[in-house]
Amino acid sequence: MAQGPSLDGRASAARQKSVFLNLPYDARFRSLFLAYVAGTSALGLIPRATLEIPGSARRLDRILALMDSCQYSLHDMSRVQLDRRPPPTPRFNMPFELGLVVGYFSRRPNRKHT
Repeated sequence: MAQGPSLDGRASAARQKSVFLNLPYDARFRSLFLAYVAGTSALGLIPRATLEIPGSARRLDRILALMDSCQYSLHDMSRVQLDRRPPPTPRFNMPFELGLVVGYFSRRPNRKHT
């Protein structure tokens, strides 16, 4: 009896089509967020974002696992701005996630990521 692709084969195929989206999620960016999702989907790719990660326990590990499950990543740095709540400090989560991708994949030369 013929069998379909193995679980590892399906995971690898999904990884090759997945894109980690490092974007703002606020209401002002909603239209652009939807454009990123629609654009990547129109290219036959699977958009992935930290919005799909529930809870907060060991969040960094789950973000790294999400990044590792993607062949590509897109990082929009246009919204690095001061937080409106005191003290007025910049929100660095998007540059931080870009740094995670660069650092994570630079230590794994056999793991392609663009």
